Amino acid sequence: MIDSNGTQAAIRAGYSKKTAREQACRQLTKVHVLQRMKELQDQAKKRNDIDIDWCLKKLKAIVEDDSNDRVAAVDKIIKHLGGYEKNNDQKSTKINLSRYTDEEIKQKLTEIANDPNKY
Repeated sequence: MIDSNGTQAAIRAGYSKKTAREQACRQLTKVHVLQRMKELQDQAKKRNDIDIDWCLKKLKAIVEDDSNDRVAAVDKIIKHLGGYEKNNDQKSTKINLSRYTDEEIKQKLTEIANDPNKY
């Protein structure tokens, strides 16, 4: 699997650019397509020794490090934990971390990492 972009996958599969989006949506309703995508994702996880816990720990490290990627990392954690509406409102959501101290951010991330099901 090259990426998770259905439109681009449809184009690579030979569909026209005009109909690629619709074809991708149609393909994603087929059980065998979804099963194959899951198989490929599982293979990639196994091949790279990566799981959700590993990703959350890496994102937590980015947030704890005073890097410029802090907001993006927090945003990804929030998306993973279901902190946004399913109607894609997160695309326009801005997270203002300036009202929190570094210690408050680190504490919350530690809580999330220790008990992700709580959030």
